[in-house]
Amino acid sequence: MLKTNYADEQVIRVVPGKYEVEIFKFQLGKSSTGDDMIKLFYKVREDVDQTCKGGCVNFDNITANTAFKFNGVSKAVGLPEGKEFRDFKEWGLAIKDKCILLEVDEELSTKDNKMYPVAKKYYKTEAPALSQGQQQSNSQAPASSNTQPQNSGFIPPSDDGLDDI
Repeated sequence: MLKTNYADEQVIRVVPGKYEVEIFKFQLGKSSTGDDMIKLFYKVREDVDQTCKGGCVNFDNITANTAFKFNGVSKAVGLPEGKEFRDFKEWGLAIKDKCILLEVDEELSTKDNKMYPVAKKYYKTEAPALSQGQQQSNSQAPASSNTQPQNSGFIPPSDDGLDDI
């Protein structure tokens, strides 16, 4: 049974700045020009002392034409130089659940005329994630590798033609 509770609704707005984030999800699909595309979704880590904990930066679209994003994320998560991947799915699986330092800005959406946080630059994390054993022994540091954001931003339904991973 489901029950609505609007007092419990919290959307954490991510404002421009630098945040320790986890790549918690990706979707595969096609761009508007028909190119293969991956969309990355980041969650601001709750185990790091920073603002906007639990907030999300959604829809970081990466195609073959945005190699600077592909290379920026790859370098930030620590993939070796020259590493090859068959496709975006293989790359997505290699970076999913990894932590990076993400510089965030805001852009105006042409769809609804609202400002949304967007990924701008990617850096190696300055706060490596705790191992699973360390997280369990430290009650102040919740596990972040398998958590999904709760009430922290809109994520589209799966019927949008993209494969959720």
